[in-house]
Amino acid sequence: GYEFQSGGVVEMLEKLKDEFGKQKYDLDAEELSAKHAFEQMAQQLQDNTENAKHEISKKTALRGETQAAKAEMEGEKAQAEADRAEDQKYLDETTALCAQKTEDFNSRQKLRSDELDA
Repeated sequence: GYEFQSGGVVEMLEKLKDEFGKQKYDLDAEELSAKHAFEQMAQQLQDNTENAKHEISKKTALRGETQAAKAEMEGEKAQAEADRAEDQKYLDETTALCAQKTEDFNSRQKLRSDELDA
């Protein structure tokens, strides 16, 4: 009768099938792990980008508010300086007027005193 002589080849092929099956399983697990790590990193980078954009918009808004407040305060300062200059002018004029009236009063008093002595 005929004896099956390919037993060694079949056994070797089954052993290779088992090895390749194990390698495929290991590589699939490694790929899954790498994919998960990549997705985590991508999510972290996306979160960082969103946080940075949020901080930029907050700081831009704050800068706008600060510039508006600065402009308003500069306007108030200019008005206060103008008011002070006007008040100083009024004080100087009033002081000069008082000095003139004092001088006039003193000269009239002297004139009356001279008239009474005469």
